[in-house]
Amino acid sequence: MDQLRSVPFTAILEDEDHLLKRTLIHDETVTGVDLDHPFVEQSQFTNTVFAGVTWDRIELTDVVFDQCDLSNCRFEGASLLRVKFINCKLVGTNFHESYVNQVTFQGCKMDFADFSDGRLTQLVLTGCQIVSADFGYAKVDRLTFDDCQLTDTSFEEATLKRLNLSSSQFDNLQIQPNQLSGCTLNESQAVLFAQLFWRVKIR
Repeated sequence: MDQLRSVPFTAILEDEDHLLKRTLIHDETVTGVDLDHPFVEQSQFTNTVFAGVTWDRIELTDVVFDQCDLSNCRFEGASLLRVKFINCKLVGTNFHESYVNQVTFQGCKMDFADFSDGRLTQLVLTGCQIVSADFGYAKVDRLTFDDCQLTDTSFEEATLKRLNLSSSQFDNLQIQPNQLSGCTLNESQAVLFAQLFWRVKIR
């Protein structure tokens, strides 16, 4: 992003509307912040650690998180539009009931991340490590896992449209056969699901 103004994170606390716009925040550790319905637009966070941060109903638009640690942060009911997470740590990060549109996660560690009950559209995860994540009961349209490793990840009762798993590896997904309609799989994945769900014998 061009022409960003470097500010400390405390700028969002000092702003009457809790708004950050066209700002760069880098090399900080943010602890114990609890904000309801803040706004961040056209901004970038670099090499920043968020510890015990609650950003319920945050609205993020055109924002980049680069090499940040957002583990166990809470974004419940958030709105994320055109947001990028690059080489970030999101262990236990909570996006429950969030609206997520045109968001990418690249090279992120996302164990126990929670996207349950969310509305997820055009979500792309590339090169991510994902263990015990929760997409349960979410409404999903165009979710792509590209070169990811998924283990013990739940899609329980999620509505899945255009799910793409074809370039990723997975183990013990919690998913039902009716959810796979329209899903993109590679040949070995298709065989695996056929054997698992329909007890098809492949010769």
